[in-house]
Amino acid sequence: MTALQLGEDGVVRLEPRGAGWRRLASLVLVAAFEAQSAGTRRRLKTCRAPHCRLAFYDRSRNNSGVWHEVKACGNAANLRAYRARRRAREA
Repeated sequence: MTALQLGEDGVVRLEPRGAGWRRLASLVLVAAFEAQSAGTRRRLKTCRAPHCRLAFYDRSRNNSGVWHEVKACGNAANLRAYRARRRAREA
């Protein structure tokens, strides 16, 4: 659950409420709402690596990031793709 809170600066903000998993869910919803309002929600992504699926904020210039960390998840995927292309060429 969330509530609207009027700050001392006169700005209305969403304030997360609850305890335990409800507070966590509230924090996630507030962050998603704020990202949507700011126009940055499209940059919130999940890592494309099937074993990872970590959430991350895509800071790439053209919003093309697909891995939360290229060294951890991207290198293995790129290596598999390269080897598959090489096998296809050789066949």
